[in-house]
Amino acid sequence: MTPSGIVAENFVRLFRSGSAFTVPSAGTAGQESKPGATDPAWIDIGGIVDLEPEPKFEEKELRVPAVQGGKVLKKVVEVNRELNISFTAKELSFLGIELIFGAQALNSASTTFNPLGGYAKEFWVQILQKTETGILYNTVDVYCYVKAKGGVKHDGGFVDVPIMCRTLNSSLNVGAISV
Repeated sequence: MTPSGIVAENFVRLFRSGSAFTVPSAGTAGQESKPGATDPAWIDIGGIVDLEPEPKFEEKELRVPAVQGGKVLKKVVEVNRELNISFTAKELSFLGIELIFGAQALNSASTTFNPLGGYAKEFWVQILQKTETGILYNTVDVYCYVKAKGGVKHDGGFVDVPIMCRTLNSSLNVGAISV
């Protein structure tokens, strides 16, 4: 494998926890139950920018006595590990409205909603990254708690929706490099 080092396009789609899927076979999406990549119920959120995966952890240091006196660092252990993935959706969708206003689950048939009528949003999040020539470079599937990140300006122009995905533990979280 020789990666090109250039990721030109990022795509993100989500699959709501608790939703039925039919691929690879019938089931219900959840932390240990993932829909197949070709299932038609994946939610395409449109164009995104500023994709930022950010691993976070606490460092615990082991220091031992040094021959010349004092202590020296012998080992660092990472604890409380976490992967946060943030990005900005460039198109306001029913999912964006749901996240911004904390509403119940919305879809393209929704006409009304209750602000703060929904609770913690969990989704399968799939990130697809392509090279400058359009070749799929990297695919990441992670189960996440998803929320709108910070305030969203509604100033008469396009509405950008900053989104934060906090990766939750699942044995089905996976990444695949395909170049």
